[in-house]
Amino acid sequence: MFTKEERRSKLRPYVLEEFFSKRELFAFVALFITILFLLYPGWRFKEYLEKDPRANIQLRIKYLNALYRVDKKPEFGELLVESYIQAGKYTEALQTLEDMEKSAVDKLRISKLRYLLLKRLYFETLNDAYRKGAQSVLFEMARATDDYRLLQFIYEEGLKIRAPYASLEAGYRLAKLTKSLSWAEKAFNLAVGLKDLSKAKEVIDLVPSEDESSLLFKHKAYAQIGAYEEALRELLALMNKEPSRRVKDLDSLLWLATKSGKDPMTYLVEFIQQSEGREKKFFIMKAINYALGIKDIPKAKELIESYLTLYPNDPDYELFMVKSALATGDPYFASKVAEKIGRTRRWIE
Repeated sequence: MFTKEERRSKLRPYVLEEFFSKRELFAFVALFITILFLLYPGWRFKEYLEKDPRANIQLRIKYLNALYRVDKKPEFGELLVESYIQAGKYTEALQTLEDMEKSAVDKLRISKLRYLLLKRLYFETLNDAYRKGAQSVLFEMARATDDYRLLQFIYEEGLKIRAPYASLEAGYRLAKLTKSLSWAEKAFNLAVGLKDLSKAKEVIDLVPSEDESSLLFKHKAYAQIGAYEEALRELLALMNKEPSRRVKDLDSLLWLATKSGKDPMTYLVEFIQQSEGREKKFFIMKAINYALGIKDIPKAKELIESYLTLYPNDPDYELFMVKSALATGDPYFASKVAEKIGRTRRWIE
């Protein structure tokens, strides 16, 4: 004999079946899940499903499938496709994707899911056709969006799946969107690595010439791709902002001026006129050496005569002047220079 409570327990399932059909029970479950989803926004629900270790993948798929049947919101479809991919159910993932496309879901959302599916298939099968498909989808996504988070995703994924052109396009758009020097440097390095100098120049042009870091990047980057006039322009702007660089980067300036078809002596003379003390002496000596190096003897003599006695108590400077005078190949001129130094020093009456 059964107790009263045992009889109730055994009869309970039959009572449910008597009052509710299986379709009605399924509807109640789906309604409950829908209410749960309304109470907890999509991103919170997604976070729960991804992080909660108790959220078994098969159970998750059942829940999401029920949700998607009740309400074909893109968020539900996205979560369902991602779950199918995670579970290795690629046919079901593709079918859900195709169903989402019929519902006029945002194309970028579809593209991202299609990329995730192709990427998973590539790493599982090592079939290069899947990798090429994933590369193509990523590149088209990069060209179609200005969303920061999506572009960042494309940039990082492009590096993982060897899709450098997708990463380059994403990096370029991120640099344009943010005016960030960091993104410009990343995009520039990718463009140079791909030998796309036209794109590299476009990236450099995005960076505003505002601070020392930006000017230094633009100067070096332009020089690297052979845009010498632009590199010279940025270096001069950098020297105006940070005068100490006139000494530090003088050789770069002279080289860039030469490559740009400009006269480096113009800048040397200008720096001599603008400077004082040891810096002025540095530019004088540099200008004389430069004139002698390019065999411009008249200019070398002019500079020697102009600045010969500027530092009368500096033996190293005076010795430099005498040697430079001898280097002109004119012994008479050299003797006059030595004599003038002797008279300034009162060695000669």
